[in-house]
Amino acid sequence: MSLPQRKVEIAPKKINLRNNSDPFSDIAEDVRKGLTSNPKVLNPKYFYDEEGSKLFDEITRLPEYYPTRTETKILAKESERLIAKYTPEAIFELGSGSATKTNMILEPMTKMGLLKGIGLLDFNEEFLKESSLNFQISYPNAEIMSVVGDFSKKLLFDSFEYSPTLYLILGSTIGNMNQGESIKFLKRVAGKMRASDYFLLGTDLIKDEKSLYEAYNDSQNVTAKFNKNILKVINDKLGADFDPALFDHEAIYNQSKNRIEMYLISDSYQKIYIKDLDLEIEIERGEKICTEICRKYDRQKVKAMLEPAGMEIIEWLTDEDSLYALSLCKLI
Repeated sequence: MSLPQRKVEIAPKKINLRNNSDPFSDIAEDVRKGLTSNPKVLNPKYFYDEEGSKLFDEITRLPEYYPTRTETKILAKESERLIAKYTPEAIFELGSGSATKTNMILEPMTKMGLLKGIGLLDFNEEFLKESSLNFQISYPNAEIMSVVGDFSKKLLFDSFEYSPTLYLILGSTIGNMNQGESIKFLKRVAGKMRASDYFLLGTDLIKDEKSLYEAYNDSQNVTAKFNKNILKVINDKLGADFDPALFDHEAIYNQSKNRIEMYLISDSYQKIYIKDLDLEIEIERGEKICTEICRKYDRQKVKAMLEPAGMEIIEWLTDEDSLYALSLCKLI
């Protein structure tokens, strides 16, 4: 069952919402499956209600959270050169969020007279509306297409006719998927691309455990609030009676799998009733619920994801400390 997606076309001073479906329509099925499995898991896409999206935006500005500022640094250094060399006429950003880094690509496109289309797909409708309206003001001559939906299911939108189009997914969002999921997603992206199009992929790189630990266990406890917010989402959407205060945040680095694993740990024995599912869940003291994985990569691992999807790296862009990488890709 795929998550319904809807196209939001932005016209001057008007937003036309078509197909008013709920992007959380799969939450009942996903929560039932995840909380009756052993070990228990929750799908990280449900972090991103309005409050969760705001908290994640706050996380990206924390001093310990290096991925956003490092990716921004790479874009600041490389964007103008890439745009001049590959001359895209449109972009389509998947998982755009607050789209704070997107201007770093759009500005040189505008400066060079290339920009004709801006496409955005995100789970959070409010962020999507805000970004679309901001782009409408900043780039009034560009066609703007916005889609509310879940790119981990299907990519239900019409591609721009403009060529080349640059598809992109930033923030190492792909790291939240396992290997099989990431390859399926990349195949969907490749299915949207023409031979003339490009794909820009952000990935967090393997590094020392201390830096990784601090990035997901920040001193201000914003990540802990973000992690616990998924329980509030389940309460709101499914009538559950989780008390987030009875759970502790934990993020550990699994070195054998090169990934951060984020958990909520119950500090007591609990019985949770989920009204809309008519389901009671028992949670033992010390039991963990996995809420997210964040995979870390090197160039070979990125290549191993892309090749089964029919894509290859044509530019590997990283910072001087090799903390993070952007891969510019094309169809093989």
